[in-house]
Amino acid sequence: MEISKKENSAFLFLHCDLYSLEAIYNAAYSFLDKVYIFFSKESSKKIKIKLKAKEKREEKEIEILAGNFLNEVINTGLREMIYKENKNIGKIMLGAALLSSSRNLQEEVRKKKEENDNNSSHEKSNEDPLGIAVPWEEKYEK
Repeated sequence: MEISKKENSAFLFLHCDLYSLEAIYNAAYSFLDKVYIFFSKESSKKIKIKLKAKEKREEKEIEILAGNFLNEVINTGLREMIYKENKNIGKIMLGAALLSSSRNLQEEVRKKKEENDNNSSHEKSNEDPLGIAVPWEEKYEK
């Protein structure tokens, strides 16, 4: 890491073998409110990152900011690795949940259909044998 007090900046050189480009971009995103970030390719395996503070800062503050940036690169890289390792587990869990939900839904639909079939057969046999459901106007119309 190289710090330039004159430019209010820190220069970082990251090896692509150690850090993925996605991890670097994710880390950079969380620092956009504090610094301007410039990327350049030093070689096929090395990226140069310039962190230029948006406000005038002391050299020590810039060094801390650059250190925090490097920590965030490691943090996002680790999260990326964990995601890649566990994404199949998540897919399996989601699939199992959807399948279980689908089976439960199918069972509920089947039960409701049976209830409706049973209710409709009872309704036909008990349609109003006492004539209670006849409207008053029809029953007493004269």
